[in-house]
This record gives sequence, structure tokens and C-alpha cells, in this order.
Amino acid sequence: MKKRIGLTLIGFFFIILASVWFLFSNYIRPNHYQLLRPYTFRKGAALVTTAYRAGKNGSLQILIPAGDAILGKDAYQSSEYLDSFWIDQKPVTIQEYKECFFRGSCAWPHYHDAYSKYFQKKIYQWLPMTFISWLEAEEYCEQAGGHLPTEAQWEKAARGPNGIVLLWEGENQDYRKANLDSFYSFLTPAGWLPKGAGPYGLLDTAGNVREWVIDAFITDQSPVQIGHWTKLIRNRNENISRILKGGSYLDDVAHVRFNYRDSHEANSPGINRGFRCAYED
Repeated sequence: MKKRIGLTLIGFFFIILASVWFLFSNYIRPNHYQLLRPYTFRKGAALVTTAYRAGKNGSLQILIPAGDAILGKDAYQSSEYLDSFWIDQKPVTIQEYKECFFRGSCAWPHYHDAYSKYFQKKIYQWLPMTFISWLEAEEYCEQAGGHLPTEAQWEKAARGPNGIVLLWEGENQDYRKANLDSFYSFLTPAGWLPKGAGPYGLLDTAGNVREWVIDAFITDQSPVQIGHWTKLIRNRNENISRILKGGSYLDDVAHVRFNYRDSHEANSPGINRGFRCAYED
């Protein structure tokens, strides 16, 4: 009898403790990370508006249907026909890249000093993969059966059939949808902002990490190149400037516009540079 009473009191104690914590964390002292929702394959699939499939690395891939795409900006905006293709719903994670490395198919990343913990400690495995060069990102995608998306593919996948340029209207940043302006202080786990799903269901297309694409950078004021990825990958082993899309957690709203271009030399890895892969249909 005493044992049953003791267990009942313990149960009430934990119920009260959980209730107090819920009220405190949600209403008394809210914080940025309450907006985060862990990514799972099932939850990711619920956001997709076309077809989806499981990729070689266990990621969710989204079908981007064939058809016209609104690409570029200002005087260089155009409507172009693109064949159908598949693309990762979210950026490649540290865990996914580590699996490739331990199979002997990927290079050791360029994390250094205090940053090395992100690749080595399991607690960070869901962060997007960073500190790899353009070529190392491309080699990862190729061993997974794909390639880095072309700028045209990336824009179509992010902008959808209507060619949107932001996930929200106006210039007021919506931090429920994108990790920018250092609002979350650092990188967020890939795919943890489901309110930021784009027209086809892609996640993290605005903010978090800038994403390598195949194309070489020419100028900011030039049309999006059209062509098969095998033609746009030219100068594969040269340290030329390559395009990055989507902005990062360090960038302002101008950089997370889908028609904006960043660029870095191909051999320039960094904490705010990541990638996702595309696959031919």
C-alpha cells in the first residue's frame, strides 16, 4: 500500500514538473528554438506537393516536373523549359557525409580548430554539411548517383511554377521560415523549419547555408545559364568562382532571395557553405 502511494506521488510530481516546464518554456520565457521541429522522412514527405522517393543516402528526394521555369532577376529574368529532375528536400547533413567518408567515397572535410567538433561529435550530426569545397560537394553527389544542381534547376525547385523570389511577402524577415540574420545564433539542423517549405516542398532554400551549384560564376548581372549539367560543369578541377544560392544564417534578406547569386572560389570551404544534390529523372 505504501509503495503504491509512493509511486502515485512520484507520478504526480513528474506531471506537475512537466506542466511547469511547458508553461515556462512556452509562455513565460520563450526562445528562438521553440520554432524548430525535428526533421523526419515522414514529416518531410507530408510537405511535398509532387512525387517523392528515398535516395541512396536515405534522404528524401522530390520530383520537379518538366515545364517552364521563371529564372533570373530584373532585366535578365526569363522563362525557360527544363526537363524533369529530382532534388534533395534538404541540404546534405554531416551524418550523411560521414557515412560517405567512412565508405571511402568522400574526402575528409576542412573543419579546423574549434570547428572540428562539428564533424567529430555525434550531437552535431543533423547540421548541414559545411567546410567542403565545390569539387568535394560534387564528388559526394556523384557517388550518390546525382550531381550538384544547375543554377536553373535550383531556382526552379526553390521558386516553384510561379517564380516566387521569397518565402514570405514584403521585406520583414519571417524567422519561422528561414534561418537568417543570425536569429538562431548559428546553423540549425537541416530541414528543421517546416514552415519554410517551398512550393514543391523543399526545405532550407532560404538561409542556413549557401548552397553550391554546378555553374561557374560569370557576373551577378547575367542570365541564368541553360544546358545539361555535364556542359555547365566545365573546368572541373580549376579553382574558378562558382555560384552559391539561397544565402546563409549570416546573411540578410537580400541574400536569401532565390534569384540572388553569391560566389566563392571552388576551393573555398567555409562554415556557411553547404549543398544538396540533384538527380536526372
